[in-house]
Parts: sequence; C-alpha cells; structure tokens
Amino acid sequence: MGLKKILLNYFDDDRQINLIALQTSFFGLVLALLYVSKFHKIELIIIMTGLLMNSVMLSFNSSQYHPVQRINYGLITSIASGIVYGIGCFAANNIWLSTLCILIILPWVIFSNQSHGLIAGLFLYTFEGFILGSGMPANDLNTIIRYSLSYTFGGSLIVFSGIIRLFVLEKAGLNSNQKSIINNLPYLEINIHKVAYNIIMIFTVMLCNYISIHYHLTNGYWLPLTAFLIIKSNHALSISRITLRIIGTLIGGGVALACCLLIHSQLIFALMIFPVFYLTVIAVSRHYGSFTALITLSVLLIIALMRNETIYKIEYRVIYTLFAVLIVMLFLYILKFILTKTSVAFNKLY
Repeated sequence: MGLKKILLNYFDDDRQINLIALQTSFFGLVLALLYVSKFHKIELIIIMTGLLMNSVMLSFNSSQYHPVQRINYGLITSIASGIVYGIGCFAANNIWLSTLCILIILPWVIFSNQSHGLIAGLFLYTFEGFILGSGMPANDLNTIIRYSLSYTFGGSLIVFSGIIRLFVLEKAGLNSNQKSIINNLPYLEINIHKVAYNIIMIFTVMLCNYISIHYHLTNGYWLPLTAFLIIKSNHALSISRITLRIIGTLIGGGVALACCLLIHSQLIFALMIFPVFYLTVIAVSRHYGSFTALITLSVLLIIALMRNETIYKIEYRVIYTLFAVLIVMLFLYILKFILTKTSVAFNKLY
C-alpha cells in the first residue's frame, strides 16, 4: 500500500487516462518501428510528436469530463494545433512574423478559463504546436502543408482510436463512465489580478523567441517554450514550477544522456518509446516534475531515433531550459518588487 500511495502521487490511475496512455504508446511504438525499419521520413517523427502532445492534452485535468467531450476537444485541438504548427514552420526564421503570431495566439492561452480544463488545454497545446512548428523551419509551401497535416494526423490518431474504443466498450456494456457532460462554463476569464503576470509571460516568450532567432540557436525553440510553460498567475506558483522544471529537465536529460552513451541501437530506442510515452501521459495530471522528466526523455528519444547529434541536443535542452529560467526569474522578481512597492504606496495613501 505504501508503494501504491507513492506511485499515485506521480502517476494517474484513472482508467480512461490509462487507456489513452496505452493507445499513445502503441501508436508511438508502431511509428518508431516504421521509422527505423525502412521509412526514414521526418513526417513520421512529426506524427509521433503530434500524437504525444494531443494525448497529453486529453489527459491533462480531464478525468472529470465525459469521454465524448474529451474526444470533441481532442479533434479540435489536433486540427488547430496542426494549422499553427504549419504557421510556426513558415514563421520560424522571421522575428517580426513570429512575434506577431505570438501576440495573436498567446492571449487566448492567457485568458482561457482554467476551470474549463479542456478549453484551457485546447489553447495551451495549440500555442505549443506553434512553438514546436518553429523548430521545423520550412519555406516551401508543399513542405509546410506536409508538416502541418502530419502533426494534425498524429493528434487525430488518438482521437479516432478513442472513438473506436468507446464504441467497443459501449457495445460490450463495459463503459461504466457515467460522468455527465459539463456545459455552461465560460471559455475566457478576464482577471485583473493576472494581468501583470500575463504581460510578463508575453514579454518573456517574445524575448526568448527573439534570442532564439536572432542568434540562430540550434533547437532554440526550447527557450520560448520553457518560458511559456513555467510562468503562472502568481509568484509562488511560478517559482515552484521553475524548481520542478529544472529538476525534471536535469533528470530526464541525465537518463537520456546515459541511454545515448550505453545504447547504440535505433531499434532499442524505438522499443523504449512504448513505456516512456505511457508514463508521460499518465504523469501529466499528477506531478509536474515527473512529467517534465518524462516529456524530456520522450522528446530526446524521438531525436535519438534520427541519430541527429542527440548528445549535443541533450546539452541544448538543459542549457536552454536553464537560460530561459534565468530570464523568467529575473522578470518575476522585478515584477514582485514593483507590486510590493505599489502595494506599500497604496496602503500609505489609504
């Protein structure tokens, strides 16, 4: 019982989420085996990425929702994130265009209603699709469309497999999930207390994006992605998130580095996709630190399949995460200082 309680702190035991995780790991394994066997196509890697991201979205704080709701939002997310993935590919090397896209897309994430887990996940993972797309720059229209459709297809895989799963369970009389569909929750939430932190998020993401493009950093998209993921609507939560992000990235990067030094077979890396994808999906709604470690390991395993200087990219992942953390912490403490001084001045007036 003690071990089970410990594991439940890090991994979700919800049946639906575990089924999503199993489907994700199965499809991820099939795609990885296809890639290492004969089809060395970058589109397969993009499909794997879209699959994993949409599965994470469906599992993130969504056990309270009806399965049909999850599927509907999952389909919308796969389409929306696929579109912005292509936009990210096109805008990747253009500072002004990518900044404009950030200013258009990011406010939807910032002002989404966090009480509505699915709508918040939709906006969050759509913006994440844009950032990931910027890591695959392309100028040719046909290439951009291929990449965009690949990312959409990856996200749709888990959605359509979910439709089949629900149909089979219903026919077999095994669908015991009686959760009602949740309606009438507002999609957006404008809260004046969050505005300052939201401004900091926009500014730091744009600054990290500028540094990434201006200095032509390899895999520099990890800078704005890290800044985006760790800033929350209050100082204490953001600092906690930063701590877990650093620890998780170091652990995930360390495990990935050990794997790259000890393992030299693409087939073994492909087989590792199954357990790592599974654990990543069931960790997302339980513990941010364990999820960060596992998503880092998942991404680096995908890179390892391509034999594309994986060790150096592990170093980039860790260095860029730490660099983005330093930028975020600097502005968070500046913001805290300003808010403290403002509060003191306000109290003196009244």
